[in-house]
Amino acid sequence: RAAATAAAAASEAAIDADLSHPACASIDAAIARLAAIPDRAVVVGAAATLARVVANVATSPEDARYRRLRLANEKIAAATTRADGGVALLEALGFVAIEEPESGDAFLALPESVRDVAPFQVAIRRFVSAGLLSRAAASALTTPKPPPRADPTKPPSNGRETRVFLPAVTCAAAVTELPDEYFKRDASEIQAEFKAAAERRENAGALMTKAWREKNMNKNGDDDDDDKADARPVTVRVRVPDGCVLEGKFMPREPIAVVREWVSGALREHFRAFALSFLNAPLIGDATDGEGGGAGGGNAKSLGVRAGGGNAK
Repeated sequence: RAAATAAAAASEAAIDADLSHPACASIDAAIARLAAIPDRAVVVGAAATLARVVANVATSPEDARYRRLRLANEKIAAATTRADGGVALLEALGFVAIEEPESGDAFLALPESVRDVAPFQVAIRRFVSAGLLSRAAASALTTPKPPPRADPTKPPSNGRETRVFLPAVTCAAAVTELPDEYFKRDASEIQAEFKAAAERRENAGALMTKAWREKNMNKNGDDDDDDKADARPVTVRVRVPDGCVLEGKFMPREPIAVVREWVSGALREHFRAFALSFLNAPLIGDATDGEGGGAGGGNAKSLGVRAGGGNAK
């Protein structure tokens, strides 16, 4: 009961604040005209479109896509020029009618000088008060949108973050050449991986409905883990013959050709031919040519490579 009382008090305070806002009277008048349209389907459709337009500006005021509405768009036209009160509402929020000289297309645009989102937040709440928008829908519209997922085939948004580590001749660990056996898995690691693979095969082979399978996968986090792994940059280190180590960030599904280009750009002599290898074996997907270029079908996921034939800058 105490929580309900507090929520009611907060709601009343928000309503009082809205009523004192200079734009509230114009917003209420426009919404009243919209609600008075006899055709309920027109009212519902126009209110949904206008609420989304208003919420987009309220949550992303810097996004130019939401500050310019083409009146030739069917949904926009149905909510503005063909719905009484639609244009008046947007004008009350600061939109102005403009026309492109070349094409003659008409728009409603929000000037760059309009940066205050308070009127847009007021409009959303007045939609709710007028019964044209549910509280749940208003909450969903005004919830900040999550950032777009990173493309695992494109460079990281923060760049390569390239670093060069010079060999420390005074450190025994830095000059010690580790044998290939050091990087190979021991029997216990192989057994653990084999056991995990057997469990995955057993789970995949069990008879179950699609819904049950998806539920179990989501519960185990397999899909989420894969998605998160693809969205995070991986660190790639390349050791060159002079002992220097190049380190950079790559998205998991960037092609090996991109790694080769990055290594080539770090060499004093860009024309020098080199090969990328891992555990003394050619790197899958790396096709070398006489000029040191290359292209391939591999990717940067879980990559640790060695380059031969050049010196780092």
